Amino acid sequence: MNPNLSQQDGQIRIRPSIFTPHPAGIANVTITNIELAESTIEGWAPRLCFDLESDLADERGQPRLLRSYVSTTFSPGSKLEAVVLATLGRSAADFGPQEELVVEEMVGRSCRVVVKHDTKDGKTRSLVTEWVPTTNLADDDVQF
Repeated sequence: MNPNLSQQDGQIRIRPSIFTPHPAGIANVTITNIELAESTIEGWAPRLCFDLESDLADERGQPRLLRSYVSTTFSPGSKLEAVVLATLGRSAADFGPQEELVVEEMVGRSCRVVVKHDTKDGKTRSLVTEWVPTTNLADDDVQF
């Protein structure tokens, strides 16, 4: 149930939600779920929707959540290869006709992501722009 919604004495009461986007910068995250999603562009490959739990807390003390969409195109230099490298330590070249990537193996894995802000229609949102292994990125290696 929505914690900002209540019904008392026959009245529906809605408290405004407090939302601030995930801070820009480097975040340690854990992949909590992956789902297949259709592309928003007709004729393009489907996308993977990654649900991420950050190690940073929100206003209520709960882990901040992020969502990132990545194309299912799995080739050298692709964004999906960056995710696989960050979480499983393997590249697209490590897979082939005898071994396919099992996407669910990334669930529960941790890595670091670079979060940037984008403002559209007056609303600021957080975007995951890079995926990196937790051991390969110093905080001063990234420019915002």
